[in-house]
Amino acid sequence: MPAITEIEIQLYIDHCLPEERKRAVKEYLYDDLTAAQRVGAYERHADALRRALFPVAEMPLPSIFEPGALETELSLSPLRHVNSIAGAILAALIAYVEWGWWRVLEEQIAHFLIR
Repeated sequence: MPAITEIEIQLYIDHCLPEERKRAVKEYLYDDLTAAQRVGAYERHADALRRALFPVAEMPLPSIFEPGALETELSLSPLRHVNSIAGAILAALIAYVEWGWWRVLEEQIAHFLIR
């Protein structure tokens, strides 16, 4: 039998583990009291979150998150890609120039203080 992984423990807490592995995790927790206490705390936390967020989980998603809307939003035109790249290059250039001016100013201040 393979060892119990942290991922399996998380799936056990989320009630997403297949029945065979669920039994293996239960046996593991029965044998390891420290792990059982830790998993118990995780389960109480997960249950509290489920109870608190249940009303939100039952709400319908806005239409912007429908698969069709996401596909059209994610398929950017080539011009938008170029604009994004140009904007990133411009931002990097501005940051480089500002850093250069700061270095010049720093040298001027150091030169003034040495006098």
